Amino acid sequence: MARRQGLQSNKLKQCKRTRWSAVILDQTMAHTIDEICFEVDRLMMVRLKGKLVHVVIVQVYMPTTDYKDEEVDAVYERTVELLDKETKAKDYMLVMGDCIVIV
Repeated sequence: MARRQGLQSNKLKQCKRTRWSAVILDQTMAHTIDEICFEVDRLMMVRLKGKLVHVVIVQVYMPTTDYKDEEVDAVYERTVELLDKETKAKDYMLVMGDCIVIV
């Protein structure tokens, strides 16, 4: 258990910020953490190593309608950039959070 906590702590030190987003994993999944990355205050990515494919979890906390459209658009754009940069074609991607979805 201490080894896993140390691994997670080392990965967290590499992150930029920790504010709005979080992902909670049980001990079974903790050892599969490959990377943790915080982008802007509202966006977090966790990559889990799998035997055949990796799982990329993106947690987003979107700005409310009280914010300017430019700020909302910036979070959408950063989410897409992060997925393009950090995922491969066969990775499973899970994007979750408090999102204002445009269809």
